[in-house]
Amino acid sequence: MNLRDLDERLVPALARWLDRVLSKLPSPPEPTGPAPLIVRLRRVDDRWTRRGPLALLRDVPQLGAVALAALVLGGAVTVASRTHPPPAAQGTQAPGATIDPGAEADHLGPQIGDKVPAYLRTSRAKLLQIGAGQPDGVVVAVVSFASYRTPAQARDLLGPIPVKRVFYRAAPLPLNQTTARSVAVADIVRDSRKEFARIAGVQSREAAELRKVAATIQNDPVQKADQERDALLYSREAAVLTGPCACVFAVVVRTKLRLLLDLLAQPAVRAIDPSRPGAKIEDFDYSGLLPEEKVTVTGGNQAG
Repeated sequence: MNLRDLDERLVPALARWLDRVLSKLPSPPEPTGPAPLIVRLRRVDDRWTRRGPLALLRDVPQLGAVALAALVLGGAVTVASRTHPPPAAQGTQAPGATIDPGAEADHLGPQIGDKVPAYLRTSRAKLLQIGAGQPDGVVVAVVSFASYRTPAQARDLLGPIPVKRVFYRAAPLPLNQTTARSVAVADIVRDSRKEFARIAGVQSREAAELRKVAATIQNDPVQKADQERDALLYSREAAVLTGPCACVFAVVVRTKLRLLLDLLAQPAVRAIDPSRPGAKIEDFDYSGLLPEEKVTVTGGNQAG
């Protein structure tokens, strides 16, 4: 809106207002002369500008021009502020706003302290936005599952999508009794089972060592009980990992966006967090969303 638009809007309104004010004033006898309206205006001028601010404006008409200019400027500022609202505060996002696909730094996946519902919404919106623009673009992504799966079940769910890393833990043991781990893989079934067997061996040896220590403790029953309890936990984790372990809760993949968009429709998939197109596996570090985490991301420290 420019000054001409303001003039066209304000001047007629001011004229109508002035006419209403004049119509309420006592009407003097009709003068005899060729210009009755001019005479009426002069009488009004004499009546209202004898003293005060109006008298100053009559004596120094330049002040009137300054006041009118200030009025026009104020109107222009008001119009500009209403037609161009200020940008949203940093850290907030208006509904329907786009997400910058290159905004991630060097991490993909949820981070400790994140709110799970917000993470699910953001990752989904990011995938839909990037995928709509270039469905054949290749991205890195963290795919988190709704429940724990065996390596073979994860492979069957993902289909042709190649897996680069697996996140797992010895479920269904409680979160505070196991550690969430990850391992790079080339073949999800073969390499995951190999990793499970390796960790099971480590835990079994640790359990055996703790039992040896416990057997030597004679005069401290509390310490002896602690050693035996920890040995039992290590043994349980080893037993889960050596069995048909439904332990996988997330994977890292690198594939085309259109395959990830198809995968997003699967009920078994909870979240897909993609990178910018063209990114490489080594560009990021990663984390997966545990199925137990519903409110806040804890990384397995407790059920969120």
